[in-house]
Amino acid sequence: MVNELPYKIRRKNIFLGELWFGRSKPDMYTFLKPFVSNMKQVSSEGVNWCDCTLTHSTKVFTTTCTCDFPARCLVQNTSQFNGQYGCSWCLASVKVHSVGHGHARVYPAGNQLDACRNQTDHIEHARIAVEQNKPHMGVKGPSVLFLLMYFDIINNVVVDYMHAVCLGVVRTVAGLWLDSSNHSEPFYIGRSIEQLDQRLKSIRPPSEVTRLPASLKFRKNWKASEWRAWLLHYSAVVTAGFLPKRFYEHNMLLVTAMHLLLAKNVDQNTIQLCESLLIAFVVEFEALYGKECMRFNIHQLLHLTACVKKWGPVWVYSAFPFEGMNGKLGKMFHGTQYVHKQIAEKFMLIRSLPSIAVNAFNTNTNLKKYFQVNVFGFDMSEALPNENLCSLGLPVKYILNCAQSNALGTLGIILGRPNVQAYRKVVTNSGLILVSQVIQHKKTKKKQLVCKIQRQQNWFITTYSISLPE
Repeated sequence: MVNELPYKIRRKNIFLGELWFGRSKPDMYTFLKPFVSNMKQVSSEGVNWCDCTLTHSTKVFTTTCTCDFPARCLVQNTSQFNGQYGCSWCLASVKVHSVGHGHARVYPAGNQLDACRNQTDHIEHARIAVEQNKPHMGVKGPSVLFLLMYFDIINNVVVDYMHAVCLGVVRTVAGLWLDSSNHSEPFYIGRSIEQLDQRLKSIRPPSEVTRLPASLKFRKNWKASEWRAWLLHYSAVVTAGFLPKRFYEHNMLLVTAMHLLLAKNVDQNTIQLCESLLIAFVVEFEALYGKECMRFNIHQLLHLTACVKKWGPVWVYSAFPFEGMNGKLGKMFHGTQYVHKQIAEKFMLIRSLPSIAVNAFNTNTNLKKYFQVNVFGFDMSEALPNENLCSLGLPVKYILNCAQSNALGTLGIILGRPNVQAYRKVVTNSGLILVSQVIQHKKTKKKQLVCKIQRQQNWFITTYSISLPE
């Protein structure tokens, strides 16, 4: 992604740098070599571009690398996160702890005092690993990312809160609370799952939450965005009164810290506060849930604020946009032959369509009208006359019933049964997006109705919120 673009534009214009298709994981040197070669060229020579008046030359550099746990180890050429010295940011030595009938590697809470890694030591560890032909301090050898200009293999590889927190810590804690295997533990609240579900499903989230609350019984199928909503919006409300006080207050340490770290701007005082909250969460986690639960996800929280100090709020470099793009790429092939070629061709075609459409519509108004009338979901914005509103999409013809006309009457509009053009979305001058009740969302029913009422060939805009009959 291009860091200088606004976030909404940035996540819609993700570059497809590399594509791997196969049954095994790629060799990272082979896989990343073309990307590194291209980046070295644009970092030294720059990219020439024109803004219609002047020609500019801009040099491009790689700032951060966001990966999940297994991929990060491959990219850095280090031991896996569950191996000895498996942390990418410090020299924490894992301990072997008995769990059930077996053993697991854990990161005791005292590891926040371990020495941090740095670029110079990492390169030296890679050299020793090559000489000894075995990993040294968790480093297996040099990484191809060493060749990138101004790229620090330690500090430029960030903690991704989507995998570390949402799919890691939050899912782990919820499992401890609700899994029947913990029925004898003081934090177990699985016996009240019906009441928890009832409270969860009674919540009506705002439009910013992309998924409606799903049953806790099916939490194993939850996506990362659902775990994020559980952490930030639901868990504090749903578990209140069910979870014992000390466990509830402990969870609120993480909820508070993540709310602060996901803000638009995070100052130094806030970072220090969040660092204290996360350290307290990690230390108390071992005391509350046991040393066997101190896995790598919990340990990563100790490095989260260091990434915020260097690179800003955690949403800036999270994997959410990339995982969303992976979902789109997975829909771009429809056969088992030449999958990589199918994806690449369709990706380039989709990227070219906006410019093709603009050029075609500017020269052919009939083509534009054809798309407006015949193509379902063709999104055309229309500025409404004499109003600071902009409609999104095409209008739908609608006739208000008596109840709806009476609702208009309470606003001083007496029209009986007027002809109405209803829009699914309208944007106000303040940036507020109002969603139409007439064109209902597949999963939820909104209560706003934005309509354009025709009276004596004049257009009036009426924006109101009413409760329409089901």
